[in-house]
Amino acid sequence: MNEIIFLGTGGGRYTTLFQERSTGGIIFKIGSHQIHLDPGPGALLRCKECGIYPFSTDCLIASHHHLDHVNDLNMMIEGMTHATKRKRGTLIATNTVISHTINNYHKNLIKDVVSLVPEQNTSLDEIRIKAIKCEHSAEDCIGIKFYTKNYCLYYTGDTFVYPGFEKNLEDVDYLIANNILPGGKESEYHMCTNDLISALKNSVNKIKLIIITHFDLTMLRNGPESEAGIITEKTKINCIAATDSMVIKLK
Repeated sequence: MNEIIFLGTGGGRYTTLFQERSTGGIIFKIGSHQIHLDPGPGALLRCKECGIYPFSTDCLIASHHHLDHVNDLNMMIEGMTHATKRKRGTLIATNTVISHTINNYHKNLIKDVVSLVPEQNTSLDEIRIKAIKCEHSAEDCIGIKFYTKNYCLYYTGDTFVYPGFEKNLEDVDYLIANNILPGGKESEYHMCTNDLISALKNSVNKIKLIIITHFDLTMLRNGPESEAGIITEKTKINCIAATDSMVIKLK
């Protein structure tokens, strides 16, 4: 059984600074792999609280260089490399993360360092990993698609819904959307609920489940569960709002 574990569901400066929701990133247990995506502030502590063994992580992915996505990245590299004792694991990230966020000492601990730009692919054994275009304040920013034998899992990363975004949804079975803002609260850098609904309605997709996450304070005050209900009602696709420590099992 494959799993998604939400170490954190917060995003943006204020949620991160006040830790209204945790910002430790997301764990994917896919096949024999433990992948840690966007390990922001508190990632190491949240691993302990959620029973995630850092030595079992064999892949780290960073979608872009903002602190709510990479603050604990160097520390999680130490976990992946068994307290720096073994040269192992894979890092998949943007060039900015690789060149500016990770120091040379930690970079040299990793077995494979892979820089991706949109539409490029890499693989982790049987899993194909594809970088997807984002439009965000960090120009060097990507979403990620995970292609397994049985499904496609798409993590949008931080992006607003740009023209053509709906095409990203066509082959997706499970969608994790960084839906940081509620309703029609538009942003030039982030996705809001109405934007996501519009993209879903304009796409021909087979999505089984949508999980919204990465909430700012406005979204938290508005109620992510309410927004998820609106998405379900408007799109007829089951949508849930992630909570800290939530575990989703993928069949």
